[in-house]
Amino acid sequence: MIKKIYLFLFAVSLFFLLTGESCETDIPMLKVYPNPAHDILNVEMSDEMLAILKSEGEPIPRFSRIEIYSLQTGEKIKTINYPSNPIDVSFLKTGAYMLMVFEDALIGEAKFLKQ
Repeated sequence: MIKKIYLFLFAVSLFFLLTGESCETDIPMLKVYPNPAHDILNVEMSDEMLAILKSEGEPIPRFSRIEIYSLQTGEKIKTINYPSNPIDVSFLKTGAYMLMVFEDALIGEAKFLKQ
């Protein structure tokens, strides 16, 4: 069931990307805090997503990897395999970043600021 949810959200996002329409999902996939971050960043499934998974009897996914990208350059800064909370972001320069979070496939994306 969880893969069906991801596929549905991916298909909706792809539709809006291809048509140029704006896309705002009502169900955030991830909870990222504190934002802005200084030295550490916590990344978790959102409370809304956890409620859906629980109601469907699905297991809570374990993140297999997190990729950090610079929003200024689009460059991949770091890949963290089998991350644990909190994530050390002290090595990042001040700026805006995108997280891409994976289980087997992409689970979600989140932007965060590093101060």
